[in-house]
Amino acid sequence: MRPRVAFVYQNSRSALAAEVAAGSAPDSTLLGQNHLAELGIDAFVHDPWLTRQGVPARLGRLAWNLREVTAPWELGRTDAVFTPLATLFPLVARLRPRLGVVV
Repeated sequence: MRPRVAFVYQNSRSALAAEVAAGSAPDSTLLGQNHLAELGIDAFVHDPWLTRQGVPARLGRLAWNLREVTAPWELGRTDAVFTPLATLFPLVARLRPRLGVVV
């Protein structure tokens, strides 16, 4: 089975990943995510659910912080995560067996 790796950024990168796949944008800010398939690694960009949703402005800061708590559980069968989210994400991810985190 191929290793599965997620990239969880501080801001949405899904649109950029689609543009890179279409050949219309540079891939430098994806940190090599789109080149890992050549090495047999299933890599993808994940935008946390709480920040994908259109939350009311008064709840924006809460959703921004809580995404680090919910995101590790949204990843399904993932072996490793690369992320700059360093406040709560690594701590919560330790509750998931076999999920490595690189911050």
